[in-house]
Amino acid sequence: MINMNASQIFNIIINDQEFIVNSNLKNWQIHPQRSSYVDYIAINTSIIELFLQFKNGTCFIFKDVPIETMNDAIEANSIGRFYKKSIKGKFENELVGMWWIIEALEYEEYGNDWDSDYFE
Repeated sequence: MINMNASQIFNIIINDQEFIVNSNLKNWQIHPQRSSYVDYIAINTSIIELFLQFKNGTCFIFKDVPIETMNDAIEANSIGRFYKKSIKGKFENELVGMWWIIEALEYEEYGNDWDSDYFE
């Protein structure tokens, strides 16, 4: 088991709900999506990258994504369809870890301990 320390995470409130976030997303705009395919989108317009956390916890960063595409992803009625049509296979991407964003209540439920497959 690992115990996340304060230098690896930060807390953020979005729509009156608290989230625990990997510190690598400190300067990103985070948008919960709650679709059947994607849980969270985060964008960083200064480095032109898009972050997606999928339902299974996998986290990818897509590079050189136009700002218009990022905004369209946030506004999409179906982020899953939008991802498949407008993002998948079109941008360089990197698998960066698992569970970079979680609800604070889930984090507390597990006693702040996550096994090595989580929150990497």
